[in-house]
Amino acid sequence: MADVLNLLASYIKQHPPLTNCDGVLSWNSSIKKSNNKFNFYLRSWFRGYRLRGGLSDSLQKGPSAILGRAPNGACLKLKAEARSRVIETKKRRILDEEQLATIHEIFQDLNEDSFDEKSLNHAMQIGYESFCEAGKKIEKKLGKKLELFRPSTFLQFSQDDRGRINTEYLYGFIERQSMMDEMYVSISSFDRSETGAISREDFCAYLKKKAVDVPRICKLGRDDQANWVLHSCSKIFFLLDVKHSGRVLIHQIVHSNPGKELLKAATGLSPQEEKTNWFSEVYSKFIHGLFLKLDENRVKSLSRSNLYKFNERSLCSAFVDRVFEEHVTGGRMTYESFLDFMVAMTWKKAEASINFYWRILDVDKRGYLTIANVNFFFKDIMKSSQERGNSTIEAGDVVDQIFDMIKPRDPTQITLKDLKDSGVSRQVFSLLTDVNGFWRFNEVESLPSEGDNDGTY
Repeated sequence: MADVLNLLASYIKQHPPLTNCDGVLSWNSSIKKSNNKFNFYLRSWFRGYRLRGGLSDSLQKGPSAILGRAPNGACLKLKAEARSRVIETKKRRILDEEQLATIHEIFQDLNEDSFDEKSLNHAMQIGYESFCEAGKKIEKKLGKKLELFRPSTFLQFSQDDRGRINTEYLYGFIERQSMMDEMYVSISSFDRSETGAISREDFCAYLKKKAVDVPRICKLGRDDQANWVLHSCSKIFFLLDVKHSGRVLIHQIVHSNPGKELLKAATGLSPQEEKTNWFSEVYSKFIHGLFLKLDENRVKSLSRSNLYKFNERSLCSAFVDRVFEEHVTGGRMTYESFLDFMVAMTWKKAEASINFYWRILDVDKRGYLTIANVNFFFKDIMKSSQERGNSTIEAGDVVDQIFDMIKPRDPTQITLKDLKDSGVSRQVFSLLTDVNGFWRFNEVESLPSEGDNDGTY
């Protein structure tokens, strides 16, 4: 590290950059001032890297954006050193079962018994002084200081009338943070680019290794495990790689809802959770079973006529045609494309899903939807509905209802921003693409919830 700093300091003395990586701090040509500002700049850069837990925004733009006119070799050394520090810090924070047991024992010794009127149970609580004392005892027992024992951590938890927090919640928080740090380090070991942003190929390699540790997945055959890897990777990259860069920040994966869902699957699921967790063996087999049911000729891809039969032909033909026009190459939908399709269908409120549907609905590529665009899909819904023997509804009523739900800034057209800001994308997509979804909404004026994690990534 000293070599890197000396190299950069020497270069900056001779060629002081005009601004730092964020374009905020201006430097003049004075060598004396340059030294101080360089040190401040370097500390700020490391702090930004650490807070992001990996790749910074400027780092994604390439070495030249990090150090201005500094030599590329120095940039690469600095990136490598920063990444190494992040990983080493997270490694130190990982706790094994014995250390977690020690923390739990210390909490038990400091607990103050109290009665929780809401749950009608006795809850174990500690105040701030006991919280600080626990931090000191844990540091002494484990031989290392846990950064989590800070005022900001204590304030994250709800307090009783005496300012105490529940130690079981605190212990669960510490355990999850340790597991997330372990997950970060593990994924980083597969990041061949060493940038803190992992590619799809490298993440699949991580999942192959992870399959050995996930309960029930490790017992699957080779083909089923390969399907699980594709299945798991699809949700992570579809929802998090919104800009389709081919990479996702490891920090983003670990702290996202899909990442936490994957972590939960690795630690064990209840029978009910197996049915709802995307990364479980049950869910993976369920989605693959849907694909096999549609793939009647067993050619490992779907045609339009195959997808028309999805969910008992509930999707309108105009929607299926547009899916193939916008999201399928070569005229056949592969299993990977089908997985993206299923993620979009399931989490309609996520930004990536809204973008997915928008490309389909914006038939004219004008950047907004008109009444004619909405009518185009609604008429197909009514056609499918009539074929099922259902009654018809006036198109004007439904179109007016959709515009009222979204409340666009221009009352004659709906933009992508209008749709995202409205918070009703799930209902709108179901109304215009799915016959069953349309009639559910028409009957109860609200669709069933898709779960707590849709759209919050």
